[in-house]
Amino acid sequence: MAIIKIKWSVEELANVMTQFDTQKVYRAASQGGTYSEITGPGTRVDLVAGQTDYYFDDLTGDDTYWYKVSYFHTGTLLESELSDAIPATGGGNYVSVKDMRDEGVDESAYDDDRVIQTIKLAESFVERVTGRWFYPRHLSLRVDGTGSDVLPVGPAIITIEEVRVLYEPAACYPIIYYNEIDVGAIRIYNRHLTQGLREPDDREAPKLVFEDYDLATVAKWWKGSQNVVLTGYFGYTQLGPYDEVGETAEYSQVPLNYGSCPPEIKDAVKRIVALWLPQRADLDSIDDSTRRYDIARIKTRDQEIQYSARASAGSSRVSWATGDPNIDVLLAAFRRPPSLGVV
Repeated sequence: MAIIKIKWSVEELANVMTQFDTQKVYRAASQGGTYSEITGPGTRVDLVAGQTDYYFDDLTGDDTYWYKVSYFHTGTLLESELSDAIPATGGGNYVSVKDMRDEGVDESAYDDDRVIQTIKLAESFVERVTGRWFYPRHLSLRVDGTGSDVLPVGPAIITIEEVRVLYEPAACYPIIYYNEIDVGAIRIYNRHLTQGLREPDDREAPKLVFEDYDLATVAKWWKGSQNVVLTGYFGYTQLGPYDEVGETAEYSQVPLNYGSCPPEIKDAVKRIVALWLPQRADLDSIDDSTRRYDIARIKTRDQEIQYSARASAGSSRVSWATGDPNIDVLLAAFRRPPSLGVV
């Protein structure tokens, strides 16, 4: 079971929106199987004026599944025919095979399987060098209680569903208790989604803070090792130009939209895929493509090439990850500070 991101485009959007206002997503175990809707009244994908690309995360998906989409009107209950089948292996979390075809990757040169595998490698590489992931991921995280009212959290917070604190009353006591904390008593730092704030950017310093209802008593996170369990959605996402900003209810701290992959990361992944695709068949091309920006001196008569040392991410040069500064400058902007650790 895995999170499968489905992507599709709406053609003739203006005409479609004259009859429909949302979209249903259907799933089947095989391309020719029986398709059943996996969305509902609260999870269907709204049609938005000016937005032609749409996404849906199947949180219980599998890379063998197939998907179809229909247009639907919530008032008249009018529904269109289902779309053509969309394979779950149509791409990764950030980039699809169609994205790469649109970038000019020729199917006669690179078949879908090869493009898919390269996309997955590129996305894994980006997550490793940045120390982050860039899509909503549902997790139960264990973090260290601090003994104060502030609890730093590693990955960026999208929404918190449940908080439990592990409590061991004494070393001689083998019994372990989990105390559930009221999420409403905690201030969640996810304002980049609930309020659209980018300064300060809560993705750079995600944390939970106890609200101080009683001035005489300040609640604190019980100090310990991995003794606080946070369940919810996490990931370094951002709102798109058509995403609605706000909360599902006043002071709920639950965003209306969980955000999506930053366009700079998508661009970086596409560039890496285009860079790596030919390298699997030609080892010379990988050396040329990744080191051509590090050339310090060329002696043309004898065809001698001298390379400089690869720069680090903190230096003035940015060819620290792939060797291509056009890619690395994009990745450097999203790199997690070393002091916060890695994913």
